[in-house]
Amino acid sequence: MSTEQLRMVDFGGPADAPLLILGPSLGTSAATLWGGVAERLIDRMRVVGWDLPGHGSGAPSSAPFTIADLAAGVVGLADSLGVEGFHYAGDSVGGAWDCSWPWTPPLGSRRPPCSAPAR
Repeated sequence: MSTEQLRMVDFGGPADAPLLILGPSLGTSAATLWGGVAERLIDRMRVVGWDLPGHGSGAPSSAPFTIADLAAGVVGLADSLGVEGFHYAGDSVGGAWDCSWPWTPPLGSRRPPCSAPAR
């Protein structure tokens, strides 16, 4: 899976503010799941979400992918925004990747300082 398959949803916020990345649940889009929350945070954080392949703004995947691939895609989104660290919240599959983070080199060294994984 290429990181281009994770489509970013930019909710806004100051470009120099701390970054919060929001992950979707299976069957939803980031905008549907997190839009109301993002509205309340954009005055003090840069808030972006991402859509799973085939969901929301995400194009369908042409190849299989794993939770570790999603983790790499989220890091790719952060890299595309030019930030080293970020906060993260996700639900369902959007949070499950966080559980794999410590076992996914080299991503383990880039773990978000605050996360809310699915358990």
